[in-house]
Amino acid sequence: MPPRSARPARRPSRRADVAADVAADVAGRPLAAANKDLYWPDEPHLVLWQAATILREHRGDGHVAAALATGFGPCELLVSFAAVGAAPAEVFAGRGWTPDEWDAAQASLVDRGWVHPDGTATDHGVKARADLELLTSELAAGPWRALGTEVGRFVQLAGPLAGAIAASGVLPRQSTLGLGTRVPVTSPPSGTRPATSRPRV
Repeated sequence: MPPRSARPARRPSRRADVAADVAADVAGRPLAAANKDLYWPDEPHLVLWQAATILREHRGDGHVAAALATGFGPCELLVSFAAVGAAPAEVFAGRGWTPDEWDAAQASLVDRGWVHPDGTATDHGVKARADLELLTSELAAGPWRALGTEVGRFVQLAGPLAGAIAASGVLPRQSTLGLGTRVPVTSPPSGTRPATSRPRV
């Protein structure tokens, strides 16, 4: 059997047909397109993993486009996410931004009225993040609409798996994805979190 890099991409088996079809539109989505072009495995659990990866990157690519459309710069995305309470600022250190870059992004958001000087989000900042997430979800809706009535079955099958993974302790309790965090819908009171908390690099 040739190495994976030499194998031609092939149509997934019937059990992944729907997943492949719903993720078919990857125009302007480089990471989703790259993952979709990979060789599909035969094992059912790996098929599910590959399909979920395509859907994840489909949403992620759309998130980048939505960020640009709603006025967020790259580092500002993380600063604003920390500002609305998704995770402490230091959790984002692994993303590679220097303290000076973090401070510059925060200063930019302060100038726009989206973040308080202490690093917490203003009401305008909370709305800006909500608008961003709404647009991201709208851009990501295509694959789920294509699933039609199969969405319920997917949730029924994947829900217990997601729950088991979350309960395993393998994933960190805090991450840059804000998993398990309820982002506030209104601005938190100024001073409720450290004013100078920055990612350490």
